[in-house]
Amino acid sequence: MVQATESDVRGRPMRRQPVALVCLGERLYVANRCGTLATLDAQTGEVLAEQPVAQQLVALARLGNERTGQLIAVDKAAHRLIILEVLPRQRGTPGDVQRREGVRILERLPVPHTPAFCVSDPVGVRIFVASVWARQVTCWQRRNRPSETHATWSEAWRTDLTFAPRGLVYLEGRDQLVVGDAFGGTLALLDGRRGDVRQKRVIPGHQLRGMGLLENGKRLVIAQQVLNPLARTDDNDVHWGILMSNDLRWLKLTALLDPRSDLFDQSHMTPLGEASHGAADPAGLVVVGEDSPLVVVALAGVGEIAYGRPTDYVFRRMRVGRHPTAVAARDRRRIFVADTFDDTISVIDMNAEERIAVWRLGPTRPPTLAEKGEMAFYDGHLSMDGWMSCHSCHVDGHTNGLLNDNLSDGSYETSKRVLSLLGRAGTAPFAWGGTSATLEDQVGRSIQKTMRFRGEIPPGTRQAIAAFLRTLEPPPGIDAARGRVDRRQVERGKALFEMLGCADCHVPPRYTSEETYDVGLVDERGMRMFNPPTLLGVSQRHRWLHDGRARSLEEVLTR
Repeated sequence: MVQATESDVRGRPMRRQPVALVCLGERLYVANRCGTLATLDAQTGEVLAEQPVAQQLVALARLGNERTGQLIAVDKAAHRLIILEVLPRQRGTPGDVQRREGVRILERLPVPHTPAFCVSDPVGVRIFVASVWARQVTCWQRRNRPSETHATWSEAWRTDLTFAPRGLVYLEGRDQLVVGDAFGGTLALLDGRRGDVRQKRVIPGHQLRGMGLLENGKRLVIAQQVLNPLARTDDNDVHWGILMSNDLRWLKLTALLDPRSDLFDQSHMTPLGEASHGAADPAGLVVVGEDSPLVVVALAGVGEIAYGRPTDYVFRRMRVGRHPTAVAARDRRRIFVADTFDDTISVIDMNAEERIAVWRLGPTRPPTLAEKGEMAFYDGHLSMDGWMSCHSCHVDGHTNGLLNDNLSDGSYETSKRVLSLLGRAGTAPFAWGGTSATLEDQVGRSIQKTMRFRGEIPPGTRQAIAAFLRTLEPPPGIDAARGRVDRRQVERGKALFEMLGCADCHVPPRYTSEETYDVGLVDERGMRMFNPPTLLGVSQRHRWLHDGRARSLEEVLTR
C-alpha cells in the first residue's frame, strides 16, 4: 500500500544525525536518526528533498540492484521495516526540468523489537532484518516481481539467536547470511531460504560494526575492537594499545563455514591505531572495487576515516567530521562519510586523498545537556591518545560482556565484568563495590582512572554524560521482546523471588539497593563485599556475577 509522506522539511532547524548512506546514480540518500530521509545531488551536495518517514532511522540500504529504484530502511523506535520508492525526475518542456525529488513509502512492515540493520538479496526478492533486543533475524519475501509497482511482502522466516544481532552480509553464491554481534564477538551463518543456523563462531573481539565482502565474496572484512582482560588500565597499556585495540579482521569465508577451522589461524588483523594515535570505535566501512580493493572505514570515536588495501599493514588516515558512522562510495574516486554529530556529509577524493567538501544537511539547533553528554560518551578524545570512548566498553550504553582490569575496585589483577549502563538512573551507588555515590562521580573516575584522560576533565563533561545516562531505559527482557511472556511462570517466579529473600538486596522497582553484601564470592585480592547490580534487563546479558563465571541465569542461582 503506497503511503504519502509529509511535506518537505528542508530548512527546519533540528538535529538530524545522519547514520546511513546509499548512493544511487546521481543521488545520495541520507537516513537521519531524527526520522527524515534526505535526497542530495551527489555532484553538488544540494539537498533536493527531506521527508519525515520514520520515528528513528538507524539503517538504509538498496533493495536489490539499482534497476529496482527502491530502498529499504528500519525504524528502531517503531519496530518497522520501511520499503521506499525513489521518485524519478519528471521532465517538462525542452529546457524546463520539473523536479519531483525524494521518496514515497510503499510499505511499513512490523519486525521484532529494536531493528538495527537491513539488507536484501541482489534481485530484491528477500529482505533480512536484524533485531537487537529480540535477538532475532527475520526474512521478508516478495510475492511478485520486483518490476511490479505494488509488491506484496510476507514474513518467510524468523530465527531466534543466542546473541543480539546487528550487522548483516548476504552471501550471494551460497544464499547464506552472515550475522554479526551488536555487543560481543559472535558470528553466525544462517541459511537464506529457511533461516537455519548453519554455524556459530566466536572471534576475539567485540562491537562488530562494519562488515564487507571482497575477493569475489571469498573474504570477509570486519571492523571491530579487542579488549584485553589481562591488560591494566594504566598509562603503559593504554598508550601502546595493549588494553584496547581497534582493528580490521580479514577472515576467509571457508574458515567460517568449517566448524573445525581455527578462525584465529585463518584470519589476520590490521591495526587501525598506533601509539599516541588511537582509532577509537571503528564503525561503518565500504569496500570499493574488486581488483586491488580499497577499504574505507569510519573511526567514529576520533572523527577520522582510515583507508587502505588488504595487503597494507598500516592504513592511512584522514580527518572528517564529528562521530563518522557510515561510509558510501559513488565510485573508486569519490567517497561520502556521514558525520553524525555535525549533521554533515564529508566528501572525499580518494585519488587526491583529500576531504574536498563538507555538505550541510540543514540548519541545526543547540544541543540539550543530555545531547552534549551523548556526544561526550562517544568521544574517544576523552581517553589517552584516542584509543577508546565510554562506548567502547559500554556499547551503545549496554556492555560488551567482557572483563576489564581497572581501578574501580581499588586494585589491579582483579578484572571484573563490564556493567551495563542501561536503566541505571536511580540505582546509586555505582561500580561493583558501590564506591561511587553518583553517576557524576563514576563518570569522572572512569575518564581519569580507566580511560586515562590527561589533564582536567572539561567543565560540564561529567554532568552532561550523567544526564545522557539518565535518559537510557533498561532493555526489555528477551521473552518480552519476542512477545512470548508466560504470565503464569512470571507470577510464580515473582513469588519465589520474594519468598526466598532475593528482594531483600534486589529491591523493586529498580531491583538493587544501596548496601554492599557478602554473598560468598571473593575476588583475587580478597574483595567480598559487592553492591547488587540492578536486575532490570538482566536477561540481555551474556555473563553474570563480577567475574563472569556464570554463563546463564540458572547458573547464577546455583553458584
